[in-house]
Amino acid sequence: MTVSPDGTRLYVATATEVSVIDTSTNVVLGGTPAGVGATGLAVSPSGRYLFLSGDADHAVHVYDVGGEGAPREVGGSGDVGEAPDHLTMAPDGGHLYLSGHGGLTTVDTSRFR
Repeated sequence: MTVSPDGTRLYVATATEVSVIDTSTNVVLGGTPAGVGATGLAVSPSGRYLFLSGDADHAVHVYDVGGEGAPREVGGSGDVGEAPDHLTMAPDGGHLYLSGHGGLTTVDTSRFR
């Protein structure tokens, strides 16, 4: 799980879903299917995009979380290596760094700032 840059939203991934929770009320605002094996989350510095790594498909899924309600999947990457468990975002939002069993991978995220 991870928190938005402004602290107003908590993003939680389970094995099959990613959910958005309002941190002031602890109310679930919405959820959407996340595929199988969601393992890591990172939020863009703007707070608009959520990046989720998938252990089963070895990919990164991108969700628009800038509005109210459920996240909306808007993009993704190809294979980023085996078990991409750990994610962190560059401070400028231009790159996402992943590590897992396959080593370190960098994904260009400049279009999702």
